[in-house]
Amino acid sequence: MIIAWICTLFETLLYLSNLFWSGTGPAMSPSVSTAFKTIVCPSMQSPHVHISPLFVIGVAAVVLGSYIRLNCFKLLGKLFTFDLTVHPEHRLVTTSFYGYVRHPAYTGSMLLIAGLTFSHLTEGSWLTECGPLKSNGSALVVWTLWWLWTLACGISRAEAEDKQMQKIFPEEWEKYAENVAWWFFPGLI
Repeated sequence: MIIAWICTLFETLLYLSNLFWSGTGPAMSPSVSTAFKTIVCPSMQSPHVHISPLFVIGVAAVVLGSYIRLNCFKLLGKLFTFDLTVHPEHRLVTTSFYGYVRHPAYTGSMLLIAGLTFSHLTEGSWLTECGPLKSNGSALVVWTLWWLWTLACGISRAEAEDKQMQKIFPEEWEKYAENVAWWFFPGLI
């Protein structure tokens, strides 16, 4: 999460610095301007920063993913943990997003990662214009590895949680799994 916030900070600074460099913003002394440029984007004099359609889609995915995860946290309350555990008051939750997919919190995480990818790893972003992913292809490699890791973790965790819920709530679980067949995205997986 800290990496996302650092990227967001530099992304914001890049937009502000682009405003100053373009001459449309308030005037800045040459020494302050040079120092600012060096800190924000040492590799370019005038980066091609812009808000792309993928950036907008990314922000929307982050908002939707965050909403889904927060809804899951609220709905499960103390039953939601980051470790695979069973609470004494555990029950099988089948309402809200759990009525469409069995692991909506992971759906939210995947949407968050897709959103962060589209907003920070695509053309026009700080990471690709000035930052460590400036070279061609490196953003694609990072994106691919991040997604594969997230998907592998999600599948592994979903299988473990399904087995545990099936063991604790055998009959109720069978009905639920029959009605809600998908782990993360209806019709896909």
